Amino acid sequence: MRTSDTIKPQLERGIDMTKRELRVPQLSPNMSQAVLIAWEKEPGDSIDPGDVLYEVETDKVVSQVEADFTGVLQRQCVAAGDSVSAGDLVAEIALTN
Repeated sequence: MRTSDTIKPQLERGIDMTKRELRVPQLSPNMSQAVLIAWEKEPGDSIDPGDVLYEVETDKVVSQVEADFTGVLQRQCVAAGDSVSAGDLVAEIALTN
């Protein structure tokens, strides 16, 4: 069986499980450290665009980080209360169509 034969039926059923790494955004030009203060989604939860995934606190503000994709949260790589920097990996997502 050719690879395209196995992938095409999955795409037609909306099961394309492409993975995406979720990283801490650069919330301000001077951001050096932040604290991930709360997860709003747990592993196994469905995610839609606009859903709040987690909250992060910098020295000036608490920000909610929203999804811009559809998928399922596979793994949290950082616990609530952990320090993070811009670009740090915080979660792995399985994207769905």
